Amino acid sequence: AISTAMNALSGYQLVRSAPKDAQPLFRKCAVLQMSICYFILRFMPHTSYLLHRKIIETNDVDFRAHGNQCGGGDNGVQNWELDNHICVFVQGLDIIVTIIAIICALSFLGFAIDAKNKNNNNPIIGYAVAFGAFAVLLPFAYPVQLSLYGQIPWWTCIQQRYPFQSIAVVAYIYIPTSLTFSSILFGATLLHRKVISENELGIASIIVISSCFVSCVLMQEIHLPNVSTQRVYLPCMDPSFGEEEQFWEQWVWEALDFSSHSRFVWSNIFGVNIIRGFN
Repeated sequence: AISTAMNALSGYQLVRSAPKDAQPLFRKCAVLQMSICYFILRFMPHTSYLLHRKIIETNDVDFRAHGNQCGGGDNGVQNWELDNHICVFVQGLDIIVTIIAIICALSFLGFAIDAKNKNNNNPIIGYAVAFGAFAVLLPFAYPVQLSLYGQIPWWTCIQQRYPFQSIAVVAYIYIPTSLTFSSILFGATLLHRKVISENELGIASIIVISSCFVSCVLMQEIHLPNVSTQRVYLPCMDPSFGEEEQFWEQWVWEALDFSSHSRFVWSNIFGVNIIRGFN
């Protein structure tokens, strides 16, 4: 992650060599890649370890029973003794990086529309960029929740419920996203050098993104079932079914539950049944 971030930083500085109309896009790509690298490091298990002065077994404390504070206070978790100043700084950094990354990803949609309007006869590159923008927005659902709810109680609670969630998020979401994004950027340099055509880049990008998404979703559910989850909307406590005021929350929770979707595919297409745990 560090080496990739350094490469992205170097690429940002070398953007001047690109065509002027493409320079803003390449700068945003470099910033987005650095943001992805930040969240690789942020969600690593080691990060939670380094953030805390004293590590205890999470089973000793039920974080779902505590309020949304970084550490200390009446609603905080005293046992972990998370330094409040560090916590506030890290959460502020999470918010800044998340906002920057989402703005960069959304800006790609504007580029996609412009690309389609400029080349109506061959809109494949515009469709590919739009598809990639939506795909890269999905992994930032966790950073949004982390920014809103913080290390404690949200992320600590999630790790208590799913002990391998931190590993799964890094290994099956952010590292593949970074590698896929890097490969597409490499394709963009080939397009700039006229080694490949716009059609080839667009089709290859859609295939690579789709393959990465499907394979990661399926493989996580095989290798880390029950000890991790692929729910995109991941509250500390599951929504209460049957309560009318939580209807939309329940709908989003179920619709974006890629663990269930993955198990359906494994069961109905490959004949592999994965036993669901109690989380």
